[in-house]
Amino acid sequence: MNEDVTKEKQSNALESSWFRDAYVSAQKFYEKDSALDSKDRLELSNSYRSIARAQLWGGWLGFTSVFLPPFFYRFYKTNTIRGVNVPRNFGLGIIAMILATKTAGDAMYSQILNNLSSYGINPTVDKYGDDQFDDSIQAPKSSQQRQYDMLTLVNNGGANKWAAYFYMTYTNPDRRFPNPATKLQQLTKGEGQRSSFLNQRDPMGLYTRLSDEKKEGVPKIQQSQGNEAPSSWDKVRQESNSEGSSWNRVRQGLSGNGDIPGPGSDGKAQNMEDDPFYTPDHLSQSEFDALVQDERKGKDNYD
Repeated sequence: MNEDVTKEKQSNALESSWFRDAYVSAQKFYEKDSALDSKDRLELSNSYRSIARAQLWGGWLGFTSVFLPPFFYRFYKTNTIRGVNVPRNFGLGIIAMILATKTAGDAMYSQILNNLSSYGINPTVDKYGDDQFDDSIQAPKSSQQRQYDMLTLVNNGGANKWAAYFYMTYTNPDRRFPNPATKLQQLTKGEGQRSSFLNQRDPMGLYTRLSDEKKEGVPKIQQSQGNEAPSSWDKVRQESNSEGSSWNRVRQGLSGNGDIPGPGSDGKAQNMEDDPFYTPDHLSQSEFDALVQDERKGKDNYD
């Protein structure tokens, strides 16, 4: 039921007069836009940027020329700026800004057209229906002619928008205006239509599909263990597990009966007891027991 209502509304919209007018305008723009090359797009972007700049400066010049003079006049007469009707002054300044913006934009637009006309552009090329002849008979248009045709078609409204569009299509031609005939055909066949916002599985884009998680074109670099550079902790572990390290000597010196390792337990220390300046820090359990017995015997002999 909902699909039938949607199709009926769509057919009524396609048959309306405003849609036909919009379709004809889109076709004209597409024809002019398809004839442009990259150089034409860059020149048109600069032209519309000049128009936008002229509108900006002209508007502010008009505002200041109306808003500031009453303050200067009051200060010149009374040596103070009190008494100026600021709201009225501001309103008149806004009106002057609007008029000056349009005037400056029209002046720059006319200047650009005159500069293009100096290259031999015929502004009445379509006056007698010359554009209705076969394309093979017509001579190819020059770059200035193509720019002139686009400027006369689009006019100077929305200068910032058109400057951004022509520069965007200059850098990326794939973002040009699509063919209206192709879009209309897709619309009538129901192709390329997205589902409604509420019927989409992920309308807010909060979840990603499996295809989005695949990183194509980025090879995974796998390094062997021998080629990997050891981390700082690995270096510490290797040093602590080496044969000559202090921790390794402690581990090797611990016996099964709980004897405390002495200096002689290390195989690398040779003739340490022969050194007259050597004093053992730790004694084994047997040496400790022998010292205790000697102390007892010495005490008994003393008594």
